[in-house]
Amino acid sequence: MTREEALDCLFASSSSERFRAAYELSKIALTEDLTALLHARKLERDAFVLRQLNATIAICSKHQGPPKPLVSNDHDVDEDPLLRVRAQATEWIAGILLHEIGSKLGLVALSASKEIPEYESSKTQRFIRNLQGIFDAIEQLKSATIEPRMEQFDLFELIEEVEKVEIDGKNIEVLFVGMRPFVITGGRQLIRLAISNGIRNAVEAVGVQTLEGSTGRNSHITVSWGTTDKDYWISIIDTGPGLPDSVRSSFDIGNSTKDGHHGFGLSIAKQALETLGGDISLTSSTGGGAKFEIRWNK
Repeated sequence: MTREEALDCLFASSSSERFRAAYELSKIALTEDLTALLHARKLERDAFVLRQLNATIAICSKHQGPPKPLVSNDHDVDEDPLLRVRAQATEWIAGILLHEIGSKLGLVALSASKEIPEYESSKTQRFIRNLQGIFDAIEQLKSATIEPRMEQFDLFELIEEVEKVEIDGKNIEVLFVGMRPFVITGGRQLIRLAISNGIRNAVEAVGVQTLEGSTGRNSHITVSWGTTDKDYWISIIDTGPGLPDSVRSSFDIGNSTKDGHHGFGLSIAKQALETLGGDISLTSSTGGGAKFEIRWNK
């Protein structure tokens, strides 16, 4: 894409074209292009494109440097540029899908409900709901790539809040092991995404064990948390049937070992932790069941 083509595409009808134009101009724009860039920013309504426009304007005006990386801790800004590029690509693709397709899916569902007899019990309704579930997961995945808003909060309070939502109506015992309160500073929303996935998986695992018959063990979930000199951690251990052999592929987008799942849960949790400069692991626990552990930098 030439500079002239990029300037024209700043005002294209497609948000993906506008994003690409803004990105290309971040490398080839001249100072005289600032007027067009500022005008494009004034008209832009897509938050994803706006982010790239702001970065391009900053570079072009030479008042600021390149856009800040997604991981903003000084000690690891340049440790793994591949993770930053992958996070930015994920946000870009997810943003395009949500904007170009997801926004129209609700209209399809509405039309189908009016035009198809007995829609609520139809296969069409099930297929549309499944597709809506996938787009909800894509939206969460996009959220997991956003630069975290650092805030102070009580980690135990957050864990307890998530537990109440995920356990609601289920007869499952949850044991908490850790300091209370446990006030930290971090990306609360990203940590919440990871905790939600861990507790949800543990609840399902314990539920499977209950359906298949008791093994003599007391079915429960243990959530513990703490800190080291470098990071924070949360461990979620269940007494379910254990991990499948394909657990490694469960972290890939679209892969799931469970029927009816879209295969986004672990990918979302992993992306959220990588955005915080951390990681996620899923292993067998010593007493059977599975251990879901997340760690992220202080």
